[in-house]
Amino acid sequence: MEDMAPVLMECFHFVLAIAMGFFLKQAGVFKKADGDVLSKVIVYITLPCAVLNGANTVHISSLTLLMIGLAFACNLLLAGLGYLASGKADPRTRAAYMINAAGYNVGSVALPFVQTFFPGAGVAYLCMFDAGNAVMGLGGIYSIADSVACGEKRLDLKRLIRTLSKSVCFDTYMAIFVLSLFHLELPAVVRGAAEMMGKGNAFLTMLMIGIMLEVRIPREELRDGCVVLGLRVFVNLALGILLYRSLPVPLLARKVLLIILACPPASVAVVFTKMCGYEKDMPAVVSSVALAVSLVAIMGVLVVVG
Repeated sequence: MEDMAPVLMECFHFVLAIAMGFFLKQAGVFKKADGDVLSKVIVYITLPCAVLNGANTVHISSLTLLMIGLAFACNLLLAGLGYLASGKADPRTRAAYMINAAGYNVGSVALPFVQTFFPGAGVAYLCMFDAGNAVMGLGGIYSIADSVACGEKRLDLKRLIRTLSKSVCFDTYMAIFVLSLFHLELPAVVRGAAEMMGKGNAFLTMLMIGIMLEVRIPREELRDGCVVLGLRVFVNLALGILLYRSLPVPLLARKVLLIILACPPASVAVVFTKMCGYEKDMPAVVSSVALAVSLVAIMGVLVVVG
């Protein structure tokens, strides 16, 4: 329990930042529209810097490719099921389902637990998965969902590439991958600037969620939130059991996968959902509730298999 104290304290900080944003909005310090300004700061500045600062060198191997492939598969599966679960909803709502059903907040939620309980090799396995997860969560799923939001029946590959190329986060991760492939390093001044700016990403993201969070939620949005949360919980639970029992990788890698699959959606999902034209509060509700559910689930994983 002593080892878990720092992690629990970090989780409390996340909840505190969400509560701060919510109560400051209630007090009139912030308006809901201020969340839009924060979302732009996050997408174009702090999140790319956090990715740049937190990424490790990717060593290409069969296990690396397998973990990256799993990240792609899990994200695409959840996005596809989210699309189906949205039924006959309007295109923007269907896009919102896809974005919030997929993605894993590996850096903010899984990494602290893995660093505490499975340092070293465990962190390496986590980074392998996150290489693929970041590609999907920081642009891939958004590009597909954006096509759905625009009412297109088929995914336009050119549009997908164009949308990905305009994603600062996606471009950042691709640059990191290329640098790692050729064993190159960024100048110290760039790394220092990225570290300084990236440190504010977690706080700004949680603050934004608090500002966008509404207590009074229309019944339709509450239903949407419950469907997305239920889909994430049951599908990831099934994936976790299947992969833990059958995946031909080291036991430690399977334990790390269980922790990752228990994560909430990526923090930037709220931002990407708004960029698809969805203006309701379902994404903020999903993000905040899923965070609490995930913390309980991850602690359960550690008790059962840790």
